[in-house]
Amino acid sequence: MKIPKSFKEITKKIFYDKDINLYQKITSEDSEGGFIETLSDEFIPFKGNLQFSNKEKIQNDYGISIDAEIVITSDFKCEENQIIEYLDNKYEIIKVIPRDSHFVIFANSK
Repeated sequence: MKIPKSFKEITKKIFYDKDINLYQKITSEDSEGGFIETLSDEFIPFKGNLQFSNKEKIQNDYGISIDAEIVITSDFKCEENQIIEYLDNKYEIIKVIPRDSHFVIFANSK
């Protein structure tokens, strides 16, 4: 069954109310040949529904065994290992699961 675009837009307006920022990782080499990982100064803002969670709640809600501090539902596509920020706290994405009309993003503190 195809979900109408109007349904997706209404869902987005009602539930995706949290401001979240996506940062890009930048890897550079230091003077001794080691690698340094930093975050870009610029970010991509997106909206999502964010819940603080734990392994037991995720198991009950989604039927999977993932230990994550936050779970975000959004129509914005992220990838594993990317860094997001919510309320000045940084989180690393550990799993992204596509659903019919959105993505479920699991992340832990960075």
